[in-house]
Amino acid sequence: DFATLVNKSRICDDDGRAKVSYYKAVNERKGKGQERGKPYDNRGRGNTSGGKNPVNGSCYNCGERGHMSYDCPK
Repeated sequence: DFATLVNKSRICDDDGRAKVSYYKAVNERKGKGQERGKPYDNRGRGNTSGGKNPVNGSCYNCGERGHMSYDCPK
């Protein structure tokens, strides 16, 4: 009957509003994470073994220091 349809419609509307408010809250929480800085710091690391400084690395072709394998004179 009509009263049942009205009740079901009201329940459906309430569920829709609950979903909207839930996903709004999830999006707000997601946006707050973007304001944080990176969990690591690129600055001040010094020279690492995987660095791109050819003076510190050694050539994989000849093993000598001061150049990389793609610049190897041998």
